[in-house]
Amino acid sequence: MKTGSLQISAWSVTYDSYSFALTIRFGQLVTEVEVYADRKTWQQFGKELQTFPHSPTHSVTLRIDREAEIVLTAICYDEEGHAALRVLVADDRVQPGPYRLEFAIPVDIAGLNDLGNKLVAWPQNEYENLYWDAYKS
Repeated sequence: MKTGSLQISAWSVTYDSYSFALTIRFGQLVTEVEVYADRKTWQQFGKELQTFPHSPTHSVTLRIDREAEIVLTAICYDEEGHAALRVLVADDRVQPGPYRLEFAIPVDIAGLNDLGNKLVAWPQNEYENLYWDAYKS
């Protein structure tokens, strides 16, 4: 069953600095935010997701806090290996602000590993989009 999705659009600002527009969906919730970051930030998060989890208490976090804040955290939330991607988006630029949304998307561990594989290989070019769907069996 599909539980959510992530779409990231990237375009180069300088050699390694990119502007990223994120759209994250979970049920009826949809959030969109634009952040600036080094593409290596996403690739490092991807590498950590490729081997997630190391233990039932292991978590992997991506935090970008420039103008707007985005925090993505992969977690196992019980001893049976159920996993989720926690999402926090905060943007004080939105008026009358502040804007803050936090939720968790249930997902199979293999789905988080797949997201890691996609992030490591992305972006190859300017103006390249990444699409990922979260599934839970």
